[in-house]
Amino acid sequence: MHKPTLLIVASILLILMSGLALEFWLKPPNATPSTPDDPLVTLPDHPRHLIPFSLVDQRGQEVTQEAFYHKILVVSFLFTSCSIVCPYVTDQMAQIQRQTSGETAVRLLSLSVDPTDDTVPVLAQYASKAGADPERWSFLTGRTDSVLHLIETSFLAHDTNSSFSSMPGNFANSQQIVLVDTNGQIVKYFDGLNLDAAHAVVQEIKKLRKSTP
Repeated sequence: MHKPTLLIVASILLILMSGLALEFWLKPPNATPSTPDDPLVTLPDHPRHLIPFSLVDQRGQEVTQEAFYHKILVVSFLFTSCSIVCPYVTDQMAQIQRQTSGETAVRLLSLSVDPTDDTVPVLAQYASKAGADPERWSFLTGRTDSVLHLIETSFLAHDTNSSFSSMPGNFANSQQIVLVDTNGQIVKYFDGLNLDAAHAVVQEIKKLRKSTP
């Protein structure tokens, strides 16, 4: 086979593998079912709640679950070396931050699925680029076992059988944005790659605010 032909074949294989990786990230095997009337929204695969944790934010300050008591919490997941999905989801989070400006009862939280590489300085730079207000939007990292245990227990299924298990964290539905109520219960998941995600999250926050005594 001639050299130009080999290059063409290699390029095609690279494109196919990139597409498969993206499909795994967006539609992994353990995806939770959509609600019947809104494909943007999915429900927890089983009752989930925010468990106790102690991590550090982009300022190097300790953050525990107590910081979110009686708060509505919006949660996303990322790794800073991600160049396709994470920046888009982070932009949706930035829109939610803007649309809930002044609402002290609403907090945003972005958890790194790659805490080894996502150190405090790395997250600080990433958060700054995203325009995050550190008083309202925390980017958390810490010991790998602690971070991954929090994500798996409170938010996402951990797919250890996937052929893409080398991806950081290897969590199903990592593009989702999660809404947590004032009691620490996971309410709904929103597709962070949907153009209407930020608006949908904000509308659900308004409903929670009305239903909260």
